[in-house]
Parts: sequence; structure tokens; C-alpha cells
Amino acid sequence: ADGINSKTLTFGMHPDATAGFDSNIDTELPNMAPPGGFYRRFNIPDFALSEDFRAIQAQQTVWEMEFSSQEGQNITLSWDLSGTAHVGTLVLTDDPQNPAFELDMKTNNSYEVTDTSINTLYIISN
Repeated sequence: ADGINSKTLTFGMHPDATAGFDSNIDTELPNMAPPGGFYRRFNIPDFALSEDFRAIQAQQTVWEMEFSSQEGQNITLSWDLSGTAHVGTLVLTDDPQNPAFELDMKTNNSYEVTDTSINTLYIISN
């Protein structure tokens, strides 16, 4: 949400999912909003998704989330994990390789992006 607009993204793991686009599991988004407009999506090669499910695996899984607020608005990310049975860690970060911050998504339920130059964050499941 950016104070004006609010849209949902859904991510998770599914026994029949792959690391790519699964037409019967994932949901593709239409083209992005024009510059200065609100949008949100998960990115995988060649696809923008509103629902991104991955194969259930023991190794690290990374979702790339891209977003933009309506001109000049902060972005508030919020999530509800109450209906999940996630095992392991679930972290929100700015960079999977060299993070400036890591937020435990199991003990927090929101994060406010106040720097409008930030338009990509990552969710990491271990």
C-alpha cells in the first residue's frame, strides 16, 4: 500500500510448482503502470506475477518483489502468516548477497519503505 492504493501479492510453496512460471499455479500480471503510478509484482525471468509459488525444497528460496508508489508516497508492506505452516526462517531484505538490513517476517508483520529510490526487496526462505 502507498497511502492511496493497495494491492495484494501472494507467495508461497506448492508441491507441484517449479522455479519458473506455472500456468496452473502462478498468476501473471499485465504490463506495469506508467511512470509515477502504483504497481507491485514478483519478478521471475520473462514474467511479472501477482502470485508466485515455488517448489517445496530444503534449500534457500528467494522471491524478488518490485514495487513503485504513486508519486512521492511511502510504501507499506504488510503480511499475514497466520494461516501458514512455514518451517525455517523467512526474511525480508534489500539484497540477498550483501544485505544492509534483514527483517524477520515471522516476528514482524509490516515494513515501511520511506526511501522512494528503493523499488526492489527480496523475501528469503531458509
